[in-house]
Amino acid sequence: MAPTRRRALHALGAGTVAALAGCNGPLDGTAPTEREYTLDLNRIDAPLAEHVLFEPSTGDLFGDPQRAALDTLYAEGSVTTAGWEPLPDGGYVENDGLYYELATAVVDRRETERTVVTATDVPEGDVPEDALDPESLPRPSRRVALILHSGARSGYDPRTTGLRRDGRYVLRLPAELDDPIAGELDGRVVVLAPDGPWAIRLDIGTERVTEPVYRTALLPVADDEAAFREVARADRVDTYLPEYDLAAASREVLDEATARGEYVETAPLSEAYRALLDTLLLADDTENGLLLETDEALFRYGLYVNEA
Repeated sequence: MAPTRRRALHALGAGTVAALAGCNGPLDGTAPTEREYTLDLNRIDAPLAEHVLFEPSTGDLFGDPQRAALDTLYAEGSVTTAGWEPLPDGGYVENDGLYYELATAVVDRRETERTVVTATDVPEGDVPEDALDPESLPRPSRRVALILHSGARSGYDPRTTGLRRDGRYVLRLPAELDDPIAGELDGRVVVLAPDGPWAIRLDIGTERVTEPVYRTALLPVADDEAAFREVARADRVDTYLPEYDLAAASREVLDEATARGEYVETAPLSEAYRALLDTLLLADDTENGLLLETDEALFRYGLYVNEA
């Protein structure tokens, strides 16, 4: 098994756990809490080289501009956008049998006029009779209303495309700019929860905003599938586990986990289970979203640690 930074950090953590093995009970003299360790595995129905490739979204809101960006990228070698990134930096794509990594950088900034949407809560008693149901709106406008409503309830996440920290939404996606109803929603009330008080008034205006300019280019990484598989294995796979890399007892635990989708033990763990968790770079904390490749299949896996 090739050493990786993640594996080195795991080894350091495992050493720390081992050093503290005799000191893991509560310091106040109470009985230690039993812990249950659940190894969760979900089979991925695709080979590694196919699984890691970027595919445009199926819907038109994001999918259409992503496909258009890829077409430009393949034809011209780069694609430039302002205010948002249609393609994921670090993603992998294949074109005409060649494999590339998508490399995106900020190359400029520009000032431009954009349509901006602001949402204001409307008290239940002030909701007008002509208030709109979000399901009656085209998808781009419905998405904006739901994002603003959610942001007002749980906080605004600027990582959401178009959403600003001040809770205003800037229309940038092509589908948003082409949505004719966007301009007709100014001053209209949208009822997000018919059985509750969640209604918002949408105010639409324009303002000049400064936004980054992104350029995405193709970085060649492999000229055939076999070579790309090695690239993907090195970059995306957390644990590559040929059969000969695992002892028989731990292999039995893994086989049961893959057959059932999970495997559970309560501490103290068996030697076979502990050895498997160590091989999978899992320690004594909940962790998920990891990728396992075996000789037979590809799995998304994680460990859940709870009180028994």
